[in-house]
Amino acid sequence: MQTPDQLETLNKFIDRKRKLNSRQAKEIFDHDILGSIGAKAGGLTSPLFIVVGGQPAAGKTSMTGQLWRRLDQDATQVVDENQLITYLPDNNRTRILGTCRVAEINRLAVTNWRDQLIEYAFAHRSNIVLEAHDAPNPVVLARARREGYKTELNIVSTDRITSFTAMHDRFERGLSQNDISDIALPDANAHDRSYDLWACIAAASETSSEFGRIAIVRRSGEILHQKELPADHAQAANLNVEQSSTRALMIERNRPLAQSQRDEIMTIWDRLTRSDVLRHHARMDLPMRSTIIEINSALNDQGNFDPHQPASENPREMAEALVRNIKEDVDSIAANKEGQHPLSQQFLPQILLLYKSLEEEFLGNRAVDVGGDLELSAGLRSAKRSRLDRGEASTSNNTRGEQTQVARLPRERPRFLVEVSQGVYRPIEIYNSMVVDRDTFPNMNRNRSKMNVLIWSEDSNGYETPASLMARSRATNSDLFARTMSDGQLPHSLASRSPDALPAVLIDGGNGSTFLANTKICLDTIDQIPSWITSERILVRNERGGYDELSQRLADNTFSLLPSSTRACLGLRLPERDVAQPKSTSRDFLINRSRDDANERE
Repeated sequence: MQTPDQLETLNKFIDRKRKLNSRQAKEIFDHDILGSIGAKAGGLTSPLFIVVGGQPAAGKTSMTGQLWRRLDQDATQVVDENQLITYLPDNNRTRILGTCRVAEINRLAVTNWRDQLIEYAFAHRSNIVLEAHDAPNPVVLARARREGYKTELNIVSTDRITSFTAMHDRFERGLSQNDISDIALPDANAHDRSYDLWACIAAASETSSEFGRIAIVRRSGEILHQKELPADHAQAANLNVEQSSTRALMIERNRPLAQSQRDEIMTIWDRLTRSDVLRHHARMDLPMRSTIIEINSALNDQGNFDPHQPASENPREMAEALVRNIKEDVDSIAANKEGQHPLSQQFLPQILLLYKSLEEEFLGNRAVDVGGDLELSAGLRSAKRSRLDRGEASTSNNTRGEQTQVARLPRERPRFLVEVSQGVYRPIEIYNSMVVDRDTFPNMNRNRSKMNVLIWSEDSNGYETPASLMARSRATNSDLFARTMSDGQLPHSLASRSPDALPAVLIDGGNGSTFLANTKICLDTIDQIPSWITSERILVRNERGGYDELSQRLADNTFSLLPSSTRACLGLRLPERDVAQPKSTSRDFLINRSRDDANERE
């Protein structure tokens, strides 16, 4: 084992003797890299640009190898920075001695080799399989699309404990074989930052036009979820939470592990604690005993569970374990200040919506049993950063350009919305089916006189409360209230409930069947609605106790007239300006319109 003084002396020697100049770097690329791993053929009419991503030790290299064997191997260029690092002189020897200094001082050379390999593949029209450790470069992806490439993203979904274990296991095996030239030193912080980031990369990829296809895969190559993405960015931005790739990723990587998997993990850690090569390595300072205790404690909450089965067929405790794991996952993304990537901040609200949707899906009204609501605002306050400039137009301008989409919504929205669990509203048809299923929903509120209900009546401008509907019916001396309540089989006594019991903000999850209440979607440092959710899907309680689409309030320049509780819940800050009164033409339109860095090798 090298002493700290010996490592310092070694690093000084490396700084003087092992930094490549441009001539040396070019010679290595031309003779060694292209000669050994350069694609031998090309000329493809429809080449692929496939990005394989995931946290360290998720299984990216295994997946990359499978893709390479599946494609035309001679016409496929694999690009992996950690493979390129192996061409650095003395890299392996110095890593075994306990320093990554050779790779650190030649980072620019390795990055240039990566870019040159991609350029080489473009020139020969070869397939490209890029193993990514961070968010893919949008400039390179745009270049690929211009060159006629089909772009794809494959995210390898592996749970945190398994990849953390695999990261140390492969390092120990490499040390035992005296070859860690392409294996970085285990770094727990880098592993966790990358793990958090890839959920945000998945969300970002679904709401952009960078990829034509996105897939969530296991390290074995099994495809868990895949979908084609529209080329039109505006269509891509209208994300359906319940059909998203991010949903598939969060479920898969938080699945409670089977007993055989738990046993395998503990067997590996038992071997690692007895490893002489780990114990004598200069940089392996992981506290093994406390680490094993922590991992064993986490594994105790695991068990067999299939999230793809109906909720009634899964043990309740396993469903709770899954939701608890997802909540901890989202908490980690929100609280990870150190080295936070801009995507983590930008897509936190979307991941929160996904968590709440999964919580309601797997637990229904039992959601409060696993720790209550996740307070996104607290998580964001702990993760504040400088204002993000995403180059977007103002929210109101975006909204005006979406009126065609807005005009279709009322036909898709349910007539009656009922709160089925804390903060989750669903159509009354779903509520009625949940009421009769006492095994799955034993604690469901079945007292119809105490329901929280929202109604879209035949002549309304949006959702309103029974009290608001009764007042309108009396003002016009009509039987509208009686007819509407009869249609929904709702008691008239609901009109006596205070509107304060109803949410200030409702967000359509994307398909009109799940609405999330009082979820703050705007960051403390951004006065815009995230691009992944269109403003007509946000319903805000107005000054009359009913609900308007946020898009219309912004278009009418009447956002400031909303109750303060609504504005505070939404979290949207607009610049001070003159507030216009609602336009009668806008009301007519509403009534008459016909309405969606980690750099380790895996």
